Amino acid sequence: MSDYGTHPTRYRNLNDDVLYSMYRESVYNTLNEDEKLDLLQETVNRDALERSEVGTPLVQFAALPSDKAGIAANGVIQINYDMAVNGVQMIKYNEQVISHLIDDYNIQALNTAIHENVHCFQDQVIDGTVSIKDDHLTAEYRANDCTLNVLWENGNLRIGSQYLTGETPGGYYLYYFQATERDAHLIAEKKTDAILQGVTAKYGSEPSFQAYERSVEAKGYQATEQEAVRLFQNENFVKDLNQTLQNYYYGTNIPVDAATESAVKTEMIESYQHMQEQLDEGNPAYIYQVQDQSVQAEVDNDNSATVEDNGIEAGCEDSLGF
Repeated sequence: MSDYGTHPTRYRNLNDDVLYSMYRESVYNTLNEDEKLDLLQETVNRDALERSEVGTPLVQFAALPSDKAGIAANGVIQINYDMAVNGVQMIKYNEQVISHLIDDYNIQALNTAIHENVHCFQDQVIDGTVSIKDDHLTAEYRANDCTLNVLWENGNLRIGSQYLTGETPGGYYLYYFQATERDAHLIAEKKTDAILQGVTAKYGSEPSFQAYERSVEAKGYQATEQEAVRLFQNENFVKDLNQTLQNYYYGTNIPVDAATESAVKTEMIESYQHMQEQLDEGNPAYIYQVQDQSVQAEVDNDNSATVEDNGIEAGCEDSLGF
């Protein structure tokens, strides 16, 4: 059951230039909650059409944790309400809730909508709803789906997640550059930049545009990739990370950097543990994506091990700083 379908909005007859001009802070700040939701839905409608998705995801605002900009699953995109509607990030510190203003919340909302729709497109590639010509990319996405696997660790069988949530030291980079997140980050960043360039050319720049550009310069895709390469001391970090996930998923043994492989393996195990803990605590961001899941993995050449897990299909979500 999914919510892919037709989701018409009050903005459906606007051309792209007029629609995207509404992300200017001078306009976005004046929109009410329903108007902002319609703007984001229309943006996703058009992005889905460009990507030849079958149907369009439904966009909703949701009370997500402060470090979660959005979640996509089953044809529904949930966008952080505080961020996209009020332009604030609510942070709990020493039992107090601190409100932090997001200078570029209008552009962060745009970026999040595109990012999450890329995940919806990827989901349709993974399940075969849509086909793409790049077989290697399809294989990467399927090896990074929200599924579980069985791994050897110190002579013991452990369950690991093919989707990484960033729980280990350096885990943020493993989360960021796994295939589905790698492309969602990069595609959303490029499209957001193209939209801003078009709006700026017609209407001029605004402070929120400049704040977003500074954010991308400091912690966008290129800056984050450079940090990851330095940390893991591996020029092929992104490639080796995703090849490791494919090796575990498909049972292949294509050589990769040993340190990167070890880090990915540990992160797979810790990601599964984190998601299990969140489910046990009743975290709705994870319950939203639960379904029955069974995992089978080959052990050595002579034996097989089957693990049944009726609680988790990994909690795929996006952790974004503002």
